[in-house]
Amino acid sequence: MMTKNDPRRLDELPKKRVGAQQIVKATLGWMFPTMIDKLPINPSDEIWLRYEPPHELEEFPGNPDLDDFGTFVSSGIASYYLDNQPQEPCKEGEPRRFSARQIEVFDEDKWLCECTSVLEEHRWMSGDLCAAPHLIENLSGILGSNYIADLKASHPQNWNIAVCELAAFHFSTPLSRVWYVANMLALYYIHRDFLKVGFLWNEYNTRIRYEVFILKYMEMMEKNRENGAKGGQADRKADRYRVLNEIGRRRSKEIAFVTDNQGVRLAMRWAAEYDAKAEVPLFRLNGRPLSKKWYAEWLADFRLKAKGVEWDQALRRT
Repeated sequence: MMTKNDPRRLDELPKKRVGAQQIVKATLGWMFPTMIDKLPINPSDEIWLRYEPPHELEEFPGNPDLDDFGTFVSSGIASYYLDNQPQEPCKEGEPRRFSARQIEVFDEDKWLCECTSVLEEHRWMSGDLCAAPHLIENLSGILGSNYIADLKASHPQNWNIAVCELAAFHFSTPLSRVWYVANMLALYYIHRDFLKVGFLWNEYNTRIRYEVFILKYMEMMEKNRENGAKGGQADRKADRYRVLNEIGRRRSKEIAFVTDNQGVRLAMRWAAEYDAKAEVPLFRLNGRPLSKKWYAEWLADFRLKAKGVEWDQALRRT
């Protein structure tokens, strides 16, 4: 496993974007330089690896606030219903707090309704939760009629779900919507792998809500990266300073007396709010948020200019 300080960094490898993810191609010799003589591998064989760009670890991008509506809470794109029963006592006057034990993360009825509705839409399952005859016939043609009979014997209560899982393997595109629901049902009722169901259900809902926007955003980031590679970074820095300076002047009461760290976080939040409404995000570089160091430099420049204005006004009053 490569560590943070490992000289064999993925950053040095050529990258390719696939949807919202970046991947890199590495050779086995690059990955396992000390194991070439010990393992039966070809050092020139290549493998694709997921690439996660470096990012700030202190907080999520945009530093979203928590919106508390009693039984419903939200922060950025995360939102949950709560059981509203405090796990630990809070001091009077403190903001309400809650633990992950209070979060409602899985509504079985809602989940089951979604899965069966998608299967019915694809005509894989009928309203009485029976696998469609054409699925059974097509699978029998591939696996043999005895295979389906064995499914009924080994899973007498859930053999229809087992049929849909097989159909997803043979007839659907992996990671398509029908693939998700057929596999989730099998994981839940047959394989009892509840953790994996939770991961897939969360990803399923994220794709429904945000996938179009994320892919569009990544496309704009790629165009922005290409434009940046052609030059114009000095102009973009001036544009970023101009936007933040305008926001800072309008919202001067918010930033006037905060600490440097608070001012940086506030500027990052303003930038995220601006980018959320912009056709092409301004406060990102090569698809990544600008660093805290960049915002600290802007804040120092902004405060220096503000002090200059105050000093000029004081001189005019004398």
